[in-house]
Amino acid sequence: MSELPTGIVTVLFSDIAGSTRLLQALGDHYGELLEDHRRLLRAAFVAHDGVEVNTEGDSFFVAFGKAGDAVEAAVDAQRALASFPWPERAVVSVRMGLHTGTPNLVEGNYWGLDIHRAARISSAAHGGQILVSEETRNHAGDRGRSNFDYWDLGRHHLKDLAEPEHLFQIIGDGLESSFPPIQSLETPSNLPALVSSFVGRVQELQEVGALLRRDDVRLVTLIGPGGTGKSRLSIQVADGLLGEFSDGVFMVNLAPVDDDALVAATIAQTLGVRERGDDPILEDIKRHLGQRHMLLLLDNFEHLLGAASIVTELLAAAPQLKVLATTRSALRLSGEHEYQVPPLPVPSGDVDLATASSFDAVALFVQRAKAVRPDFELTAEDVSTVVEVCSRLDGLPLALELAAARTKLLPLPALSARLDRHLQLLTGGGSDRPERQQTLRATIDWSYTLLGEDEQRLFRRFSTFMGGCTLDAAEVVLDGDGSGSMDVFDGLTSLVDKSLLAQAPGTAVETRLRMLRTVRDFAFEKLVETGEADARRLRHARYFCDLAEAAEAELNGDHENDWLLRLDAEYANMRAALAWLLEGSDPAAEEHAVLAMRLAGALGRFWYRRSRLVEGSDWLGAAVAKDPGGFLRERAKALNMLGVLLEERSQQQRAVELFNEALSIYRELGDDRRIAGSLNSIGVAISALGDFDQGRAYLEESLAIKERLGDSEGVATTLGNLAVLAMEQGELDLSEELFGRSIDLSQKIDDRWGVVIGKSNLAVVSLEQGDAGRARALATEALPGFQELGDLDGVAECLETFAAITVAEGHPALAGRLAGAATSLRDEIDSRKRPVDQQWLDGYLARGKDQLPEGEYENAVAAGRALSPEAASKLALSS
Repeated sequence: MSELPTGIVTVLFSDIAGSTRLLQALGDHYGELLEDHRRLLRAAFVAHDGVEVNTEGDSFFVAFGKAGDAVEAAVDAQRALASFPWPERAVVSVRMGLHTGTPNLVEGNYWGLDIHRAARISSAAHGGQILVSEETRNHAGDRGRSNFDYWDLGRHHLKDLAEPEHLFQIIGDGLESSFPPIQSLETPSNLPALVSSFVGRVQELQEVGALLRRDDVRLVTLIGPGGTGKSRLSIQVADGLLGEFSDGVFMVNLAPVDDDALVAATIAQTLGVRERGDDPILEDIKRHLGQRHMLLLLDNFEHLLGAASIVTELLAAAPQLKVLATTRSALRLSGEHEYQVPPLPVPSGDVDLATASSFDAVALFVQRAKAVRPDFELTAEDVSTVVEVCSRLDGLPLALELAAARTKLLPLPALSARLDRHLQLLTGGGSDRPERQQTLRATIDWSYTLLGEDEQRLFRRFSTFMGGCTLDAAEVVLDGDGSGSMDVFDGLTSLVDKSLLAQAPGTAVETRLRMLRTVRDFAFEKLVETGEADARRLRHARYFCDLAEAAEAELNGDHENDWLLRLDAEYANMRAALAWLLEGSDPAAEEHAVLAMRLAGALGRFWYRRSRLVEGSDWLGAAVAKDPGGFLRERAKALNMLGVLLEERSQQQRAVELFNEALSIYRELGDDRRIAGSLNSIGVAISALGDFDQGRAYLEESLAIKERLGDSEGVATTLGNLAVLAMEQGELDLSEELFGRSIDLSQKIDDRWGVVIGKSNLAVVSLEQGDAGRARALATEALPGFQELGDLDGVAECLETFAAITVAEGHPALAGRLAGAATSLRDEIDSRKRPVDQQWLDGYLARGKDQLPEGEYENAVAAGRALSPEAASKLALSS
C-alpha cells in the first residue's frame, strides 16, 4: 500500500446506493457484482494516485495528495461504472463525496473534522452523483474542465455540522445529471415534491441561482410563454437555494387566483399570516416578514399584473427578502431583473444518435415517452423522426410532454404524421400573441382533437374547477346528468395518462387532480364555445355549497382540524363559486343569489377559525347585498356570520345592528334555536361596548331558551360567555361557578374545544383568587388540549397564563422565558391579545421583572423567544 498523503489532502468516500436491494435481487451473484465494482473503482483511483485508507463492504475511503487527481478519479470511476455491462436486474449506482482539508494522521489513519465533513457530503449524495465541497472545487482549479464541469448547488446544512456546506455537483458527458434534491437537513419550505426528474437547464439553473445570490438583486422574474417550464425551473432553482435562506423558501401558487385583490390574501395564507384588526392584510404580511431572511416564489403572476406593486411594498418592508416570480410578461417594477426562459435546445439538420441525445429537448421527450412506454428506446433509425417532432414543437417542455404521452398509442411515424396534419396555429389568437404561445395552444388543440367525444366532454368540464379537485367532486360536477357513456373515473384516468391532467398532493384516502393553468384556459374556452359553461358552473357551485355546509356542521367536533384542512384545499373552488354566483345583476338569477348566501354563510365559521376576517366579511356583505328578497333563513344566517366577523374586527356597533336584524327574522320564523344564538351574539357584542347589564340580560335570555330546547352545546357556550363577563367585572366566584358548569356540560357532550377553552379561562380565575396551584393544574390540562387541536393561539394564551402563574410562585426568570416564547409564537401567527387581557398579563410580568437584577428579565425573554412552541410547552408543563 502506498504511503498516505499528508498536509493538504482530498478525501473521497463512496458506497453503493441501494445495495440491500441489489443483494436481495442477485443473491449469491451479488459477490461477483461487488468484486467488479471494486475493480473498476480501484483502477480509477490508482490511475490518479489515490491511496485506499479503508474499504469495507461496498464502501471506499480514499485519500489523494492533489484535489484535481481526486476529482478526475471520481469522474473516471463513475464513467466506468456507467459503461460496464452489469447483469440483468442490476443497477449499480455509487454515490461519492469529496472534501479537501488538513486531517490529522495517527498510526496509519486519518481523524478530525475534515474526515467527518467528507463523510457527510457523501451521505448527502444520491446514487451516481458526485458532490464536492467548495474547498475541493477551489483546490482542483481547472484540471479536467475540458470534459466535465461544476454545478453550483448552493449552501446546505448537513447532519452534525454546525455551518452550512457550499456544495458542487460534477456534471459532464457520461455522467448522470438529474437527481432529486440532495439529502440535507430540512429548511422551512413548502416547495412541492416533484414526481418526475428535472431534465437539462443546467445553464439556466446556474444563471438564475447566481442572480439571486447577488447582494444587489432582490427581484428576479422568469419570463416566457406558457409551456416553457418556468414553474418547474423556478422550483428547481428555489430548491438549490434552500440552505441559503435561514427563514425558508416558500412558494405561492397564484394560478387559482382570478382577482388582483386576492393576491395579498393568498400570500398571507401560504405564509400562515393572520389578519389583525382592521389593517389591510398586506400590512400584516409586512410585519410578518420584517427581518426574515426568506425567498418568496410567486408562481403564475401573468394574469394578476395589477397587483404587482405588492411585490415592491414587500421588498421595501423586508430588507432580507428576495422574490423569484414566474410570469408571461414583465412585472415592470423598479429593480426587477428579467430572465427570459428559452425553449429547450433542439438539434438542427441531420445528427447522429449520440449528438441528438445530448440535446435537452430530445432527452425530455425520450424520458417522458419511457414513462408511458417503459420499453421505449431511441434508436439510430428513429433519431430523425424524434428530432423533427422536437423541432416542430419548438422545444417547448409542455408540448414535448403532451406529444411524448401519445407514444403510448402511436408509433413515432404516426405521431409525426398527426403533427403534420394537426399542429397549426389557432386562428383568432391575436397578432400580438407570441408565436410560441400560439404553437402551444395548437399543441393542446391537437391533443384535444385526439380525444374521444366523452373524453373531450370531461376535459372541457374539468376546467370548471379552480386549484384542482377530488375524485368525489369530479364525479358529481363532471357528469351526474347521465350524459355520455364513459365512466368519469375511467375518463379522468385516461386524461391523466395523456398528460392533460395531473395528480396533485392529496391524502392516503383521497386522490386529488389538477389541470395546468395553460391547459385549463384552453379547456374553459372550449366549454364556453359549446354553451356548457353556465350549467356546469351551477353544478360546481351547488356541490361546493353542500360541501361547505357539511364542513360547517363538523367545525366544533373531533374532526374539526381535518375539515379545516379540507376547506383549505378547496378554497380556490369556493372563491370561484362565490365570484360566479355574485357576478352580474340579472334579477332572474334567483338561485345564484340564494346559493351565494348559503355558501358564504356556511363559510363564516371557517373564515373565523382561519382569521380571514376582512375577506370573509367582504364576501358575506356582497352576498347579503345580492339578496333578491324572500329567503329569510338564508339572509339571517349570512347576517349573523357577518356580524361575528365584524365583531372580531372591533366593529361591535355594526355587528349589533346585524345581529338584531337576524334576530328579527328568526323571531318572524319562530326559530327558537337561532333566536337564542342571535341573543348570545348580541350579548357578547353589547358587553364589549361596555354595557355589561344589557349584555348579561341578552345572554341570560339566550341561556333560558337553550336550556328549554335541550341545546347542550349552546348552553355550554353561553355559560362560558357569562363566565367571561363575570370575570371581567371582578365577580370571580360567579365566574368560577359558570365556567365549572360550562366545562361539565362540554365534557358530557364530548366537546373537546369547549372543555379546553373553559379550563384555560378557569385557570385565570383561580390565579386571581390566589390559588396558583389550582391554576397550574388547570393550565396543565388545557395546554396539551390546545396542542392536539392545532390551536396555536390557544397555546400562546396558555403559555402566558403559565408565565403569570410562575410569577405568583416566585420564579420570575422562568416567567420571562415563557412570556418570550408566547410573544414569538404570536409574532409567528400574527395574533394579539385583547387590550384588557394584555393589561392583566403586563401587571404580572412587571412584578416579575421587579424581582430580578437589572437586565436579567430581558435576557430571559430573549432566551424564551428562541424556543419552539413545543419546547416552550414542555418547559411550562415540567416547571
